[in-house]
Amino acid sequence: MLSFKDEAAAVKYADAGKDNAHRNGLVVLSYTAARTPEAERPKYQAELAKLLADDHPNM
Repeated sequence: MLSFKDEAAAVKYADAGKDNAHRNGLVVLSYTAARTPEAERPKYQAELAKLLADDHPNM
């Protein structure tokens, strides 16, 4: 998981990862190094969304 200071940098990183990255705002989950199976990725993405919502309740 990587956190960026601006959305443009997060988008650029996630786009470079193609199907091996998921971006939620300024945070990018990179699946390349962990080799996370595709079937497991939605769980990670849902947890990230929950964490970000908890951290920023007005989003």
